[in-house]
Amino acid sequence: MKSYQHPDDYFEDELPFREEVSALRPFLLAEGMLETIKWGQPCYTTEAGKNVCILGYRKAGAVLSFISGALLEDPDGLLTQPGDSRATRFLTFANLQEVEERAGVIQRMVHQAHQNALAGREVPKPAPEDTVWIAELQQVMDEDPAFQEAFLALTPGRQRGFNIHFGKPKGAKARFGRIEKARERIFMGKGIFDCVCGHSKRPPRCDGSHKHHR
Repeated sequence: MKSYQHPDDYFEDELPFREEVSALRPFLLAEGMLETIKWGQPCYTTEAGKNVCILGYRKAGAVLSFISGALLEDPDGLLTQPGDSRATRFLTFANLQEVEERAGVIQRMVHQAHQNALAGREVPKPAPEDTVWIAELQQVMDEDPAFQEAFLALTPGRQRGFNIHFGKPKGAKARFGRIEKARERIFMGKGIFDCVCGHSKRPPRCDGSHKHHR
């Protein structure tokens, strides 16, 4: 990821969809948010430093991401959910015409996102009883009380991470295989990305042996 010292450096660089990304910038500055660089991209925050929006690009066009976009009103279904993200949503613009045509929507969403952040609104975390496990994971827990106890003792984030990881293969056999492979890690109370070599809690601050336990 390229490093930028100042937001101006980003907008002056010869990046894909440079004009479209630059055209989105005034909407964010007009809202009065602070502009900085985070994760190699222009990031817009409240005065207290709470992240609200990020500008960037993907293959399909310029992207305006909302950190807590799940809270935004989107009657026309324009927002996209990246992967399994619970909170983040984004708008994509393939050309300048789309930026111009959606000017009202952009302004409304940026304002609402800023106000939500100022008010301290957060995307609600799913209640444990509302969590839906993939069928194979639920079957293993039903058949193995010890496994179920160990799995449910994990933090909600680790449980969710495993549930997503286990559900990625299309076939049931592969899903069961992933669950079995993670059994030792789960009984250790570790998440899918946690280091298990004993030298640190998370990689890469260890001797690298955690790689052999994945």
